Amino acid sequence: MWYGMARSGSFPKALAMANIAVGRFYLRQRRSEFNPLLHLVLPVVSSAVLLYAIAVSFPPLCSTICPDSPYKWAPVVDGVWLLLGIGVLVYYRAIGREDWGRRPGAALGESEAELERTVGYP
Repeated sequence: MWYGMARSGSFPKALAMANIAVGRFYLRQRRSEFNPLLHLVLPVVSSAVLLYAIAVSFPPLCSTICPDSPYKWAPVVDGVWLLLGIGVLVYYRAIGREDWGRRPGAALGESEAELERTVGYP
Protein backbone atom coordinates (compact mmCIF):
# COMPACT_ATOMS: atom_id res chain seq x y z
CA MET A 1 0.00 0.00 0.00
CA TRP A 2 2.70 2.51 0.97
CA TYR A 3 4.62 1.74 -2.19
CA GLY A 4 1.54 2.34 -4.32
CA MET A 5 0.80 5.64 -2.59
CA ALA A 6 4.37 6.82 -3.00
CA ARG A 7 4.51 5.73 -6.64
CA SER A 8 1.15 7.29 -7.48
CA GLY A 9 2.31 10.63 -6.22
CA SER A 10 -0.03 10.94 -3.24
CA PHE A 11 2.77 11.84 -0.87
CA PRO A 12 4.49 14.32 -3.18
CA LYS A 13 1.15 15.96 -4.01
CA ALA A 14 0.31 16.25 -0.32
CA LEU A 15 3.71 17.79 0.36
CA ALA A 16 3.25 20.22 -2.53
CA MET A 17 -0.15 21.25 -1.11
CA ALA A 18 1.49 21.75 2.30
CA ASN A 19 4.10 23.97 0.65
CA ILE A 20 1.34 26.11 -0.82
CA ALA A 21 -0.33 26.28 2.59
CA VAL A 22 2.89 27.52 4.23
CA GLY A 23 3.18 30.50 1.91
CA ARG A 24 -0.50 31.32 2.18
CA PHE A 25 -0.46 31.05 5.98
CA TYR A 26 2.49 33.39 6.41
CA LEU A 27 1.17 35.88 3.86
CA ARG A 28 -2.30 36.05 5.45
CA GLN A 29 -1.95 35.21 9.13
CA ARG A 30 1.65 35.97 10.12
CA ARG A 31 2.62 38.70 7.67
CA SER A 32 5.20 40.18 10.07
CA GLU A 33 7.05 36.83 10.19
CA PHE A 34 6.93 36.24 6.41
CA ASN A 35 10.33 35.45 4.89
CA PRO A 36 10.25 35.32 1.05
CA LEU A 37 13.05 32.76 0.86
CA LEU A 38 11.67 30.37 3.49
CA HIS A 39 7.97 30.76 2.82
CA LEU A 40 7.82 31.33 -0.92
CA VAL A 41 10.97 30.44 -2.88
CA LEU A 42 11.94 27.18 -1.15
CA PRO A 43 8.38 25.78 -1.10
CA VAL A 44 7.95 26.56 -4.81
CA VAL A 45 11.29 24.94 -5.70
CA SER A 46 10.63 21.83 -3.60
CA SER A 47 7.11 21.50 -5.04
CA ALA A 48 8.51 21.72 -8.56
CA VAL A 49 11.04 18.98 -7.80
CA LEU A 50 8.33 16.77 -6.30
CA LEU A 51 5.98 17.24 -9.24
CA TYR A 52 8.84 16.61 -11.69
CA ALA A 53 9.60 13.34 -9.90
CA ILE A 54 5.98 12.27 -10.36
CA ALA A 55 5.95 13.30 -14.01
CA VAL A 56 9.05 11.31 -14.99
CA SER A 57 7.79 8.21 -13.19
CA PHE A 58 4.79 7.65 -15.46
CA PRO A 59 4.03 7.56 -19.19
CA PRO A 60 4.57 9.39 -21.44
CA LEU A 61 7.53 11.01 -19.66
CA CYS A 62 9.18 7.93 -18.16
CA SER A 63 12.21 6.90 -20.17
CA THR A 64 13.39 3.69 -18.51
CA ILE A 65 11.07 1.33 -16.64
CA CYS A 66 7.45 2.42 -16.78
CA PRO A 67 4.84 0.87 -14.45
CA ASP A 68 2.38 -1.64 -15.87
CA SER A 69 -1.39 -1.59 -15.50
CA PRO A 70 -3.06 -0.88 -13.13
CA TYR A 71 -0.22 1.11 -11.54
CA LYS A 72 0.16 3.40 -14.52
CA TRP A 73 -3.36 4.71 -13.83
CA ALA A 74 -2.57 5.67 -10.23
CA PRO A 75 -1.64 9.31 -10.99
CA VAL A 76 -4.85 9.78 -12.97
CA VAL A 77 -7.02 8.38 -10.18
CA ASP A 78 -5.10 10.37 -7.58
CA GLY A 79 -5.43 13.54 -9.64
CA VAL A 80 -9.19 13.05 -10.04
CA TRP A 81 -9.60 12.67 -6.26
CA LEU A 82 -7.52 15.80 -5.73
CA LEU A 83 -9.66 17.78 -8.17
CA LEU A 84 -12.85 16.49 -6.56
CA GLY A 85 -11.60 17.60 -3.14
CA ILE A 86 -10.68 21.04 -4.44
CA GLY A 87 -14.11 21.23 -6.09
CA VAL A 88 -15.82 20.51 -2.78
CA LEU A 89 -13.79 23.24 -1.08
CA VAL A 90 -14.63 25.75 -3.82
CA TYR A 91 -18.32 24.80 -3.66
CA TYR A 92 -18.54 25.24 0.12
CA ARG A 93 -16.76 28.56 -0.11
CA ALA A 94 -19.08 29.74 -2.90
CA ILE A 95 -22.21 28.99 -0.86
CA GLY A 96 -20.77 30.61 2.26
CA ARG A 97 -20.22 27.50 4.35
CA GLU A 98 -16.59 28.08 5.24
CA ASP A 99 -17.23 27.17 8.88
CA TRP A 100 -17.73 23.48 8.07
CA GLY A 101 -14.01 22.90 8.44
CA ARG A 102 -14.15 23.61 12.17
CA ARG A 103 -16.74 20.93 12.90
CA PRO A 104 -14.37 17.94 12.60
CA GLY A 105 -12.39 19.44 15.46
CA ALA A 106 -15.56 19.65 17.54
CA ALA A 107 -16.17 15.95 16.92
CA LEU A 108 -12.75 15.29 18.44
CA GLY A 109 -13.57 17.33 21.55
CA GLU A 110 -11.91 20.55 20.47
CA SER A 111 -13.70 23.83 21.04
CA GLU A 112 -13.38 27.31 19.58
CA ALA A 113 -11.80 28.49 22.85
CA GLU A 114 -9.21 25.73 22.69
CA LEU A 115 -8.43 26.58 19.06
CA GLU A 116 -7.95 30.23 19.95
CA ARG A 117 -5.78 29.36 22.95
CA THR A 118 -3.62 26.93 20.97
CA VAL A 119 -3.25 28.79 17.69
CA GLY A 120 -3.82 32.34 18.87
CA TYR A 121 -6.70 33.27 16.58
CA PRO A 122 -10.17 31.91 15.83
